[in-house]
Amino acid sequence: MVQRLDQEPRPASTEGPFGEGSETTAYSVLALLAQELPKLLAGDPGTASFHSVPTTNKRRRTDDSESRVSCAIIGSAREENGAEKPVLPPPQALHMILEAYFVCIHPWIPMIHEARFRHRLTDPRERPKLDVVLHAIVLAASRFARDQQHAVVPRPDRVRSWVISTAMNCMSVESLQAMIILSFTDVSPGHRC
Repeated sequence: MVQRLDQEPRPASTEGPFGEGSETTAYSVLALLAQELPKLLAGDPGTASFHSVPTTNKRRRTDDSESRVSCAIIGSAREENGAEKPVLPPPQALHMILEAYFVCIHPWIPMIHEARFRHRLTDPRERPKLDVVLHAIVLAASRFARDQQHAVVPRPDRVRSWVISTAMNCMSVESLQAMIILSFTDVSPGHRC
């Protein structure tokens, strides 16, 4: 039974394959859609019953350099709850742990660009922003380091708590990366690479 769109809707039978009234409901929904669709396609929001959000109300992206500075400050001082920032391993051990991270963990979660990350580590202005992700990397990759004596993380539970609290207090890409690394570490089985 076919009806033209310019005709008034007429009720269908009340018996449908899915019970009483299902065909009537489907017919009324389709009839309403047939009435409103030309109005929406014509772009006349005054006649359509559904309004689209104008693009002028779209929120603009703001410069997040202020939040990055505050994140660096949070990472460099004591936390609000009094927890001290954990100490990173010595440079030789850190280099070994970073190698282990990029060999064993990075292939599974390739979200850090290695060359750019290493370059940022050498830049004194960028280094404080990387503290949270560095601690997460140390926590995750120290078990894969070649020299286990120098790659021991003292008090890993406190380092993990510091990374989580710092990352949650600071909205930045580095904080998100740190949280993903910790999540991956919590979920992974911990086999040698």
